[in-house]
Amino acid sequence: MKRADAEVVAEMMAALAAYHGHETRIGAAEFVARGLGSKKLTTIWIATVDREPAGFAATFDWMNFVRAFRVRHIDLLFVSERFRGQGVGTALVANILKDANASGCLRATVGVANENGEAREFYRKLGFQQRRDDSLRFQYEILDDSRVFA
Repeated sequence: MKRADAEVVAEMMAALAAYHGHETRIGAAEFVARGLGSKKLTTIWIATVDREPAGFAATFDWMNFVRAFRVRHIDLLFVSERFRGQGVGTALVANILKDANASGCLRATVGVANENGEAREFYRKLGFQQRRDDSLRFQYEILDDSRVFA
């Protein structure tokens, strides 16, 4: 992502949140800070069609220290409605996976809400496999979410 892309990414993020019935307080400044600045936490990928922003993804890498390999996680993926079904999401994921391989990642992961059958099918078609182990993921709310970007 370039600094000039932050506003359109923020708009797409708002559309993604609305799709899931949520609102977001994340704006362009946060995407710049968390995607480009010294507090960078994520890599923002932007897909364009004829130079028009068509979708975005947010990824981050982490280390599996038990098995000693690097993992690329796709945290967000969104394609604007008018560009859906045109291969934009597939191209975003293909570029993410190509870069992950070049960066030394041995696995890529993505989380999908149970009720999002369309996303589950999309990732399956791309070769992702649902975990078949008995592991669970837990979370602990460290901060009240109203303070996250204070």
